Amino acid sequence: MIILASTSPRRKELLQSLDLKFKVISPTFDEEIQDKSLKPTRYVKKLAQGKVNSVKDKYPNNFIISADTIVVYKNEIFEKPKNKEDAYRMLTTLKGKTHLVITAISIEYNNKNTTYLVKSKVKMRNYSNFEIDEYIETKEPFDKAGSYAIQGIGSKLVEYYKNDLNNIIGLPLKKLTKILRKNRLINI
Repeated sequence: MIILASTSPRRKELLQSLDLKFKVISPTFDEEIQDKSLKPTRYVKKLAQGKVNSVKDKYPNNFIISADTIVVYKNEIFEKPKNKEDAYRMLTTLKGKTHLVITAISIEYNNKNTTYLVKSKVKMRNYSNFEIDEYIETKEPFDKAGSYAIQGIGSKLVEYYKNDLNNIIGLPLKKLTKILRKNRLINI
């Protein structure tokens, strides 16, 4: 059985789009205790691996998938904002700039853990401070890394992106499909 170790409704929806049978399990991993001084790629890998590790003992012999997504600008990690001020700071910093979105996918299968990284670039428009305030009032930024949702209202703030859109949303389906195909869990 495939297990998705996640509390993200977006990851669940993305995985459902592959028409797979899977079970969603909430990981019992405290992301707040992680060392934010790590390099962004190492940091996001640790988060994804921590989620897998928190459920693997309860679900041995299953194919467990977890993921974590961060926004990175000038080596600063932008996770979910703590409040309105934090969202405003992030969106102001990213305004008119290009940043990276990095997702780590961690897979636990047959007592082996493998973690993959997928990176996308996003260029934000040079939007106004009024647009930032207006967007924050929608409350959409509050559970999104970098304080925006490219698949939602936040798409208005984006000028363009490169690479897998689903990676930016939170689960890079192109890479995951290759992994599932390699492990003979999917035929497409």
